[in-house]
Amino acid sequence: MSSPSATQDSYPYQNEPIWSRSEKAIARKAFDAALGQELHEGIQEAKRMVNEIQKSSDLWDLEYHLTQRRKEIDRKYDFRGSRLTDVLGRLLYENRLGEEDLRGLREEKMKSIRYLGSNLTRVLGFTPDSLYQTSPSFVIAIPYGSDSEPPGDNHSLSSFPPNGSKCPK
Repeated sequence: MSSPSATQDSYPYQNEPIWSRSEKAIARKAFDAALGQELHEGIQEAKRMVNEIQKSSDLWDLEYHLTQRRKEIDRKYDFRGSRLTDVLGRLLYENRLGEEDLRGLREEKMKSIRYLGSNLTRVLGFTPDSLYQTSPSFVIAIPYGSDSEPPGDNHSLSSFPPNGSKCPK
């Protein structure tokens, strides 16, 4: 039995688009330009904040602000092929990219990117503060143990963890 990636005609993830070399180059150039613009804005904002420091708490406010911006930028700018369409759609939505920056991508990719960008407007109706507001988290809570019966008295929090369990209380 061969793995999905071992065959030439299949792709391991059905919903993941395949990017040609030229498309990756176009996307990388646009991605880098948007990232550069956002980093430049961050530098300007940090300089402004440094000039306004009056007391020690202002210094820690600056540190907190920079940490939050770095986390946001790190979450937003993900160049993996599986995330690239989403990322470009968001950058298009935020006006960090224009369609002219993506000229040369196949029309099917542009439709997906446009759709994702316009979908952000329809779903959110405002400029997102973070990536958490633009994409599902895909975090799944996995309950402790296995359930062989539907929830009932034995599933109340007062009896959790069950007597004799090796799970710490």
